[in-house]
This record gives sequence, structure tokens and C-alpha cells, in this order.
Amino acid sequence: MAWKPIRMRCESWSLRLTLRDSKPSRLLKGFKVGRAWARGVKRRWRELKIRTVIEQKHGPDPLLGPEDRKQLAKLVEETPDATLEELRKQLETPASAATVCRALKQMKLTLKKKSVHASEQERPDVKREREDWEHSLPGLDLERLVFLDECGINTLMDRLYGRCLQGERLVDSAPAGRRQNNTLLSAVRLAGVIAPLLLPGPVNGDSFATYVEQLLVRELRRATL
Repeated sequence: MAWKPIRMRCESWSLRLTLRDSKPSRLLKGFKVGRAWARGVKRRWRELKIRTVIEQKHGPDPLLGPEDRKQLAKLVEETPDATLEELRKQLETPASAATVCRALKQMKLTLKKKSVHASEQERPDVKREREDWEHSLPGLDLERLVFLDECGINTLMDRLYGRCLQGERLVDSAPAGRRQNNTLLSAVRLAGVIAPLLLPGPVNGDSFATYVEQLLVRELRRATL
């Protein structure tokens, strides 16, 4: 990457020296290009005063211009999970899905997994409660806070994804036998983890109530509530 600016300057310098000749034959031999391309370079050199390699790059103008790209960016902002076909239909300029895809890549609007939050957070009453909660945080004693969380564990303990050559199937081996999904419940405080419990299968209402009544409550003190 460090050599790229130097290479572009050398090519621009060579282009200037070559274009001083009135005949485009030197372009044909020096740059190994076609006669039509050489004539176009000479024309842009004389009429448009284009003197560098980057400026001389020429090709068909993109179908989606600046205004179309502004509209495309606005559509993506309003509906980030819209498909290429849905975006194509909403554009004022007729374009194919492939054209829309290329424009999105050039605009750095890449496809990625969404980080989803509950839509109820956008309700006015929920926003007000969240703001009240944030305002009350500075007065809280962090030593009294207890957070409860859960996670799932599979006893197979084998990775489901790997790498191999494109077009080939990835084949691997894993221990045979029946595997089980487990759930780990645990409470966390600043002092560390308390009341951990590993349950077979998923958690339901009865198992959660039993965990709270028989294990979690015993670990908690009045000062932490």
C-alpha cells in the first residue's frame, strides 16, 4: 500500500511526457492500450486539461447519480432491513438490484446482523420511566445491587462452524451419543457470583420460582434489597 502513491505519481509523470508527442502511437506502445483509448486521452488532455492518471480514468457514468444516492441513503436510514428489490422499487431512477447493490457497497452501507431491542422502549411512558431510572442511578449504592442472569449450555461442546475450500463440504467428527441442553442460573454482585444453579433443559415458571425461593433468597441479605 505504501508504494501505490509513488506508482501513481510515476504513471502520471510518464503520461505527461508521452502526451507531449502529437501522435498517439507512443501511447499504444508505452501503455499497451487501444487506439480509441489513446485518442480519448489526447482529447481530454487538450480540451479538458486532464493531466493525471487518476483524472484520465474514464468509463460509463454510474447510473445512480448523487441525488439518487441521497435518496438511497434516506431509504436505508428509514428501513435498514429492506431488501435490494424493495429499495430498487422505491428509487425514482429505474435500476437493477445489482446496480443498487454496487451503489450500496460504494456508499459503505454494508449488510450486517441487526442488534435488536424491544420496540416497547420507544413508547413515551417507557421512555419516561427509563429516564427516571437513569436520573436515580447516581444515588444508588452499587454494593446493594444484585443482577440475575441465565445462559444455555450444550454438552456436545463441539464447534459447528469451520473453514475449507470454497465449493467443498466441510466434514469433521464428534463424539457419538445423546447430548443435552442445560441452563445456568446465577446472581452477580460486585463481590462476585452468588447462588449458581445448573438445571437440565430450559427454565420454566416452576423451576425459576423454586430457584428464587430455595436458593437465591437464602443468599440475599436485607441490606442488598
